[in-house]
Amino acid sequence: MKSQVIVLVESIESFRNILGNHLGRNYQIKPFNGQEHALMHLEQLNPQLIIYGVSSDTYNPESFIEEVRQRLQVRHIPIIALYSRSQSECVVPCYRAGADVCLEKPFGLEILPEVVDMAIRNRELAYHYSMRKVMLPDHCMVKHSDEEVLLIRMNRFIRDNLDNVKLHVACVAEELAMSVSQLDRKIVRLIGVTPKQYIRDYRLKVAFEMLAEHQANITEVAALTGFKNVSYFSTKFRQRYGHSPSQFKFPMHVVHGGHQVNYPQISA
Repeated sequence: MKSQVIVLVESIESFRNILGNHLGRNYQIKPFNGQEHALMHLEQLNPQLIIYGVSSDTYNPESFIEEVRQRLQVRHIPIIALYSRSQSECVVPCYRAGADVCLEKPFGLEILPEVVDMAIRNRELAYHYSMRKVMLPDHCMVKHSDEEVLLIRMNRFIRDNLDNVKLHVACVAEELAMSVSQLDRKIVRLIGVTPKQYIRDYRLKVAFEMLAEHQANITEVAALTGFKNVSYFSTKFRQRYGHSPSQFKFPMHVVHGGHQVNYPQISA
């Protein structure tokens, strides 16, 4: 099953079909022929990438990119803008609006998958780097900045309430004496994802480690990390790691940084 979703916004049907068929070999393609329709479904689809065909019918073609970047739930998603030679004046505005890459049409179809892979990979690397910075030890004997203290407090609260199915962003905001909107803005600015996404990924990271260390079975891990049922846990685990928990085996052990690390293998 293809777990990574690409939203494709392109008004020219023939070109949209060509791109969809070509990229559909490796990704789930969600095609839209208009910006408004795509914007209505972005949060629900939560894609890994957006490909935006700049429309010649739009006075401000960069407005779609600006709208995506203003939405907390999806503002971190990489955007590839496709434009024709006659639209070259829109390149700078698109970059200013927040496009990651601008490609001029026509281009060889062999180029696009490479650009897509690069954009998704770079965003994943940035995300994992921010996650490493966020996972600060509580006992570290150094003076932390106010932002680091906030992240440490958030991590501690999430960790201490991890098995609570009702742990939501509002709970974290209340613990930190902030409004939900304040917390959203602060966390997105600091680590590039919303608090809701961060809580979910924190749960999945702990679940992954528990399965890797054989601390419990899948049903127990789902309960201990606050998922409402095994089916929902398996769905989110698959979306995050590409395979369901039952498809993983953890027989490989290496020493990294003085600790034993388990690397997953996919079961046959």
